[in-house]
Amino acid sequence: MRVAQFFRYGGPEVVRVVEVDTPEPAADEVLVRVAATSVNPMDAETRAGRMRLLSGRRSPHGLGIDVAGTVERLGTAVATDGRFAVGDAVWGVVARFFSGTTGAAAEFMTVPARLLAIIPSSLDFIGAAALPAVGITAITAVRYRGRTEAGDRVLVRGAAGGVGSSAVQFAHSLGAHVTALASAGDLAWVRGLGADVALDRRATGPDDLGCFDVLVDTVGTELWRYRRLLAPGGRMVTIAFGSPADVLSIAASTIYGASRIRTFLGQPPLGMIDQLGSAVRSGAIGPQVGAVFDLDDIADAHRSLAMKSVRGKRVIRIGA
Repeated sequence: MRVAQFFRYGGPEVVRVVEVDTPEPAADEVLVRVAATSVNPMDAETRAGRMRLLSGRRSPHGLGIDVAGTVERLGTAVATDGRFAVGDAVWGVVARFFSGTTGAAAEFMTVPARLLAIIPSSLDFIGAAALPAVGITAITAVRYRGRTEAGDRVLVRGAAGGVGSSAVQFAHSLGAHVTALASAGDLAWVRGLGADVALDRRATGPDDLGCFDVLVDTVGTELWRYRRLLAPGGRMVTIAFGSPADVLSIAASTIYGASRIRTFLGQPPLGMIDQLGSAVRSGAIGPQVGAVFDLDDIADAHRSLAMKSVRGKRVIRIGA
């Protein structure tokens, strides 16, 4: 099968499409014929070597944590539990490429069955590939870490990105008043996702904003200044780390108790893909596909992510 890998850390040019043996599913796994995956910041951070403490020195490394495709083969234990059948359209998040040679940017991928669910009928494979990681991250940030309720004032930084656009949608669905920071050219689009107020991120700084009950940050800079915007009892959640100083800000904020800066990383808890499916079916979240690339052009997708020139997600089409 064909798979995207990198054999050394570096820029997008280190990504290569090579041929490897098709894997066999373990007893508790499903072999998925991948229709599409997407490019997430975690892919780029790992490829560049900024996650090397987790990814290690062993090469090659795979890419792609969002998987959407069809069931090709069932492990022996999965075949008897009746949850999936060959030919089912499935999706999920598999954040194991820190130590894996194959991610979802491949023609086939073995996935633990517990990490998969049936794709909602309203989504095609391209839309399904765009949503798992960012949708689950948005639900976690808005509902669980941010504890957002109806009437809360929510600020989303980086609202035109994958997580940001999902967070705007989901916070709006909960009845929150959403203020979005995005590039000037994306403001009308972000309002269409549910933002009550959309502001140009380049013309708006922390001193220009009011108080918020929840702040969802996907940028990772000036965290300390933005934390000061929290109302009493407010919650700030970040999924990005702009510099070592910002990481220290997160650590130092623990002294503020309820107003500390929260963050999270890694494989989503079990059941989150089912919650995302429910959010899609209710209309709370929908995929925002900014661009579609073929597997052979995955390096170009990484370049596009670095340039931040596309709103929404970059999807890699494999078998769709």
